[in-house]
Amino acid sequence: MRQFVGYIFLVVVLFHSCQKDGTKPCTEEEKTAAILTAFPDSLKAGEAYDVNIKYVLDNSCGSFDRFEINSTEKSFDVKLIAEYEGCNCNIEFSEHQVEFTIDVDYPGVYEYRFWQADNDWDIRSITIYE
Repeated sequence: MRQFVGYIFLVVVLFHSCQKDGTKPCTEEEKTAAILTAFPDSLKAGEAYDVNIKYVLDNSCGSFDRFEINSTEKSFDVKLIAEYEGCNCNIEFSEHQVEFTIDVDYPGVYEYRFWQADNDWDIRSITIYE
């Protein structure tokens, strides 16, 4: 009986330690390169415009999660974040598409930088007019 209780205690401790940081087992987030084929040269201030962005997932457990955007006064750094959830994934590269909305309220020239790889960005400029 004592050995059984010790076993249960060990299982509970191991399970708790795996869950301590709040992440699920076999779950990972990764940046994925943005592939743009078209981007507008100009837009009217306050007018929303959707840009189609292609990206590649590395395996069957991947899905698009979110955009991570850091901005300054006239520039936007955009990273696509994919989530890979699952322990038994098939290695298969698959191309997908997501819409990114450009919506700037003030006239000027803006720069959008889309992450490709470490220290590599696809940089697009856009003029916002009144």
